[in-house]
Amino acid sequence: MLACTTKASAKLLAITHRFGHEAIEMKSPYAITSADGGGSILQRFGTPPHFTGTPTGLTYHKFGVVSSQSPWTGGNHNLFYSASPASTATKGQETLTTFVNNVADEATSSSFVFEFALKLTEPSQPQLRAPPVGANYSRVNKPAGD
Repeated sequence: MLACTTKASAKLLAITHRFGHEAIEMKSPYAITSADGGGSILQRFGTPPHFTGTPTGLTYHKFGVVSSQSPWTGGNHNLFYSASPASTATKGQETLTTFVNNVADEATSSSFVFEFALKLTEPSQPQLRAPPVGANYSRVNKPAGD
């Protein structure tokens, strides 16, 4: 879990849930009342599983990543906020970085770091929804054996 304030003074709470395979950014329910949207999801990033109800019915959503991104299959944890990252992939935008223990179909490495640009989107409906995909992001593989 990470509490941070963006350059635009937005008070955020960002969470990961280890085998939920995603990071979720919301208006901080600790700093913003529910009447003012505290707890509203502003961005999701990752590949959370979706159960279809059949014996082999596990599929994955793709939030903020390209559709060809293999699902995250290991634990997803730790978040770090950067107001001015050096990454060229995020084009100087504010970012969050998360650690992923494993990605399916990746034989060359067992750990990854994903840095993604904040692309906060206000919910247009009172119910939860998935904000649009397409955040700029970069992925770094941790070499095997390190």
